[in-house]
Amino acid sequence: MSTPPVTSCASSDWQTAQKIAALAAVIRHSDSIIVVKDLNLRVIATNPAYAKAAGYSSEADMIGKTDAEIFGVTADSEPVRTYMLDDLRAQQLPPGATIIREEPVLAADGRTLYYLTKKYPIYDEAGQLIGSGNISVDITARREAEEQLRASNQALAAATTEAQELAAQAEAANRAKSAFLANMSHEIRTPMNAIIGLAQLLRRELAESAQIRRLTKIETAAHHLLALINGVLDLSKIEAGRMQLEETNFALADVLDSVRSLIDVGASAKGLIIAIECTGVPNWLRGDPTRLRQALLNYAGNALKFGERGTILLSATLLEERDEQLLVRFAVRDNGIGIAPEVIPKLFDAFAQADDSTTRRFGGTGLGLAITRHLAQLMGGETGVESVLGQGSTFWLTAWLKPGTGVMPMRVPHAATEVETELQQRQHGRRVLVAEDNPVNREVIVELLRRVGITVETVNDGLAAVERAHESRPDLLLMDMRMPRLDGLAATRRIRNLEGWRERPIVALTANAFEEDRLACLAAGMNDFLTKPIDPNQLYATLLKWLPLEPVATSVVSRPLPTPTPIFNTVAAARQRPAVVDPVREAAVLARLRMLLEEGDMAANELILKESVLLQAALGDATGTLLRLIERFDYAGALAVLKTQNAN
Repeated sequence: MSTPPVTSCASSDWQTAQKIAALAAVIRHSDSIIVVKDLNLRVIATNPAYAKAAGYSSEADMIGKTDAEIFGVTADSEPVRTYMLDDLRAQQLPPGATIIREEPVLAADGRTLYYLTKKYPIYDEAGQLIGSGNISVDITARREAEEQLRASNQALAAATTEAQELAAQAEAANRAKSAFLANMSHEIRTPMNAIIGLAQLLRRELAESAQIRRLTKIETAAHHLLALINGVLDLSKIEAGRMQLEETNFALADVLDSVRSLIDVGASAKGLIIAIECTGVPNWLRGDPTRLRQALLNYAGNALKFGERGTILLSATLLEERDEQLLVRFAVRDNGIGIAPEVIPKLFDAFAQADDSTTRRFGGTGLGLAITRHLAQLMGGETGVESVLGQGSTFWLTAWLKPGTGVMPMRVPHAATEVETELQQRQHGRRVLVAEDNPVNREVIVELLRRVGITVETVNDGLAAVERAHESRPDLLLMDMRMPRLDGLAATRRIRNLEGWRERPIVALTANAFEEDRLACLAAGMNDFLTKPIDPNQLYATLLKWLPLEPVATSVVSRPLPTPTPIFNTVAAARQRPAVVDPVREAAVLARLRMLLEEGDMAANELILKESVLLQAALGDATGTLLRLIERFDYAGALAVLKTQNAN
């Protein structure tokens, strides 16, 4: 059967029908909600997606209804009210214009779904408005993901804020702890310097063996307390991550020999032999010899304490060589009492003791091994112990070091007497200015310097140090850090700006023992750093290092005495006002001052500060000279001035 001819009109209608059918299929299968409403906001066409979202079995059930009727609510309830207002606004738009917004849709199961909706006006071919349409895409999953991300970001921000607050609190606590330890170190070291220094001076002056033995016990107890202080400070610095290792060339033989020499006297007293053994390790290494020596000395000190017979062996063995680095195993073996197996796991914990009972035979804080473990870790190694109860122990540590270079120097003096003798021969008559506010510490320093022929001047604060440095230009300045009116750091910075002081040595002599204190001193312009209590050998060695071999040139004109230092400000003030002094009290003060000067008692320094106004009233213009001589510890000269004034 032949197909009837199709006219052009029929063809056009057929094509239109095909398009409508295609569009209907697209609308019907779309996951987006598609709705067409008349001018009264009633649905005239929609798709299954809207029916599903609204809980209808068929879209046909929604035709002719408003949004309020579809969802079974009043027209003024939300979000239906907003839907209808947007539809009305869309009807006011020109062709092609749209309204786009995110809006919630009440699902049949009670959930709130979110859709991105576009609303637009619908015009017929004549341009007449016939309704509005909207297309809504389900963005619920995206909104939920955004909410989760927002919640996660908020939680992360809160956690970050909390972490920052905790970090700030921890940092503040660390700063407070460091400040406390630094202050306690200073406050403890200052009297310790007096105790140890005066004991050393007295021991040289006494001849009776019983008194010398007692002084030796005082020194031993003081050094034990000092070791405890150093241990606490070291552990604190390590735990705070503030201990930095140096890297320098050093001779391994020097390190091992130094450890041996430090325990040699004690070992000889117990009948122990000290042996040193090196296997495969080059003599010159590069690392931190000070911290390596400290770690080995902690081991060696324990070996000396617990060793009862035989030999203490200090050994170094090369274990591995990799990428120009050497893994070296250091060990200290003793034939002592040994350690029970159940105790070994806790030995390297801070404050742990192999025997923590109240009846234990051996003292100690339990800090040494903990510090050694941390030092080994800083050097890339580890620590351990092998022990048999009743037979002895071997404590070991490993460290990554680099091959070093160097030449063994000519013999230098090590013993205190050798250093003292060389300093006296080479630097006799040199002038050293000591800036120290503590009178007892000044006495110790002055006596140590005068013993080797050094001419000493003293001041008791930083501002006076600046003035005296400008006036007299000594060959070297020993500077305390903490002083009244102007601290040692600020004083050093000022002195470095004075003429003739660019190269002249300034050495810190302070009870501040932290590494940052040393760095602060160097940054301020000091050349070296000595900590209290004063070690005479170290002091003399430092003077040998920094005092020039030839006299330092100076353009200062010689004069009888410099202008009085700030210690005399009280006297200067007294000159400006007449003082009425009780003659009886005046005579008593002068008599006491004379007695103190005759006995060489440093209480004279305290007396002149306390009675400066009385002395000015009693002695007049001679007061400045008298006070200057006493401050220099020239008690004989001050006594002569006092006698001259009494004679007049």
